Amino acid sequence: MSWLHTGTSGPSTWSRFVPEFQALGYRVHCPTLLGHGQAPRRRPYLLDDFRDQVLRDLDGLGRFTIVGNSLGAFVASAVAVAAPDRVERLLLEELPVPPPAWWFGLSAVTAPALMLAGGPRSHLDQDRFALVADSMPSATVSTIAAGHRIHTRAPDRWLDAVRGFLAFKCA
Repeated sequence: MSWLHTGTSGPSTWSRFVPEFQALGYRVHCPTLLGHGQAPRRRPYLLDDFRDQVLRDLDGLGRFTIVGNSLGAFVASAVAVAAPDRVERLLLEELPVPPPAWWFGLSAVTAPALMLAGGPRSHLDQDRFALVADSMPSATVSTIAAGHRIHTRAPDRWLDAVRGFLAFKCA
């Protein structure tokens, strides 16, 4: 399981959740994205750079669940598009929805996907989440009215949503 942070934070944003998921038997990987946290910023990075970093980090792990918040969700979705056969589940928290032309690649993502929307307190256009989810064969949207950082502003509700999503058995 790989958890990707947003652009204004680092892997520590997930630290309160790691022990619980490890206790459930998950191997949890929380990388520092290029140029964030303590990682040196050598140049401006493209989405492809972040995607490739994550794919390299997860080489040898077979299939995995990937979770991301904001920028991390954007990177997670790019990973899922590039390697749909490796993604077991995809959880996108407050994905900054790109232009519609970008969504077409998401149709290749057949893994169960959950998009968590932050509701009216978020600065993102909440109506666009359903449009993106509709482009993936197995995606749903759930709103937790907590704003952009659901996992920090409503951690118990975030945990309930994630636990439910991970417990759901696919047909």
